Amino acid sequence: MKENDISKNEKAKEQIYQVRRLIQDPFLNFILDRNINPIIVWALTSCIFLLIYLVMALKFGYFESKGNYIGFVEDYGVFINFTVGTPAIIVFHIQLSKYLDNCFNYLLVNGVFKKPTEAAIKRFSTKDNVYSLEVFFEEQMKNSITKNRWAFFSFIVSAIFIITTYHLRLDAKTWVSANISSFIVSEIIWFILFGVTALFGFRILNTIWWINESFKRFNINVRPLFPDGAGGLQPLSRFSIQLGYMLSVFGVELVLNQIQTGYIRTGNLGVITWEFDTIFVWIIYFVLAPILFFAPIGAAHDAMLEAKNRELLNFSKQFEKDYDDLRNNLNLGAKEVEGRIKKITELRKLYDMVKTFPVWPFQLQKFAQFSATIASPLLLAILTDVVTRFIATLFSSNP
Repeated sequence: MKENDISKNEKAKEQIYQVRRLIQDPFLNFILDRNINPIIVWALTSCIFLLIYLVMALKFGYFESKGNYIGFVEDYGVFINFTVGTPAIIVFHIQLSKYLDNCFNYLLVNGVFKKPTEAAIKRFSTKDNVYSLEVFFEEQMKNSITKNRWAFFSFIVSAIFIITTYHLRLDAKTWVSANISSFIVSEIIWFILFGVTALFGFRILNTIWWINESFKRFNINVRPLFPDGAGGLQPLSRFSIQLGYMLSVFGVELVLNQIQTGYIRTGNLGVITWEFDTIFVWIIYFVLAPILFFAPIGAAHDAMLEAKNRELLNFSKQFEKDYDDLRNNLNLGAKEVEGRIKKITELRKLYDMVKTFPVWPFQLQKFAQFSATIASPLLLAILTDVVTRFIATLFSSNP
């Protein structure tokens, strides 16, 4: 087969290539293959864990508070964790797989990825396989994200966390710590859940790293007039916003835990205490938020900026050339000079137009949408605190 025919075949193959299940996981695949509604997964996850704890509470006689121990029905921490936190981890783990596949598939449909860079071809090509999109996704990205080592590291982290903090849960005056059997079962459950949470975190970091790698290993086709207003790269900002939605749910859980802490410390449900521990967690939340938004689009920004500067440089060189020609030939006829001035003027217009090309793969309203999503849990906490204190003051002032 001729070299030209090979290049044509490779080009056609890349144009029709689509990704599927970059995150390979038996549990995730089971849910995705059956297209189970995320709301159903959320509800089932919540019910299963609450049922396990309810059975333990009934078995050991702690459905209601007894002595110095808080019973199941008043253990708000369990309800918060198993109606918001735990289901969110499971559902978002599933959704992350869909979000990542959709992100790359839309980028491929938009024609963003062109041929591999010379550096990537030189580094990753073999005698039997020329580096391509398929090699990148199937043999590198998919294998990396789904390696068993991430699960191993995750449960090592979980084990360290459980071992170093178990005494805090053992000393808590809740029904779980009142019986050694219920405490052991609960610790096993938390070991599994913390492990899954850590795995979720590792996979997010890994996907962000590979998104950036894709823009380093392939030549990027930035299309300034593409309808999405972001050069065809808006799927990246959509992915960032989806990560923001995930983070905001954990922000809601943070608010609920803050309400629980306020109830424990003041005895008034709805009062939120603004002390160092809660403020510190909010600081972490708002430091993490912009990282989640900008990390997946960093390399894309570099590619868009490089493409824009390259075009500006081309117009600048042509402008300088034509201007020097005109300056050195002012003795030409009026029509000749007028024609050259017109060309220079049009080049300047094109230069100004290129200066307006986008260099970030998102529109301003998308960033505003992300910011509002992230800020809403904190606003909810402040509003809850203000309303609760107002009502408390109102009732206390009445005779």
